[in-house]
Amino acid sequence: MSGMGAEDRQPGEELERTCGLFEQVLEARLGSIGENGLLELVFTTLGPAITVCDGVRYIYVYARQLGYDIPPYPLAGCGEIKEFFRAFGVASVPEFYEKVGIDRETYADLANKTAVAVRNGQGMRKLFVVDVPFCSIERKIDLRREREIDALARTALPSVLGADAALDLADGVLSFLLTDNDHEAF
Repeated sequence: MSGMGAEDRQPGEELERTCGLFEQVLEARLGSIGENGLLELVFTTLGPAITVCDGVRYIYVYARQLGYDIPPYPLAGCGEIKEFFRAFGVASVPEFYEKVGIDRETYADLANKTAVAVRNGQGMRKLFVVDVPFCSIERKIDLRREREIDALARTALPSVLGADAALDLADGVLSFLLTDNDHEAF
């Protein structure tokens, strides 16, 4: 922009300055954005680093993200689920969820929950589980747009969570990304 001395700034200074301005606007309008809007903004900012899916299906989504050939019915005996188990150091689905930090009580009710995984800049992930059945999200998205379901689910999740749950999830995601939590990551 002319007249602002942009030509005198070092590369990155303009971006940093603009980011600071955005932070000020965000703080000033936080009341109108609300908890769900903040979570939506976090998800929009992180894009594909966030995976939202049915709680019981996350293991298969994750294995596919790593490049394993996982068929629609993963435990039918075909595909590479056994190789994934071996590489991840587990022998079963419950062991996988335990290894990524899901306790037995939560695992027992996973069919009624939605999985939210976040990937940090080092490629490590943390799995969050929210008390919303994935079918609540599916009702808000066009399932015929199969290639876009993950993005559509990221967009829909903030609208089905209560304000407290949205804020807790946004806090958890941002805390994981901004702190050294290797002990929580997989």
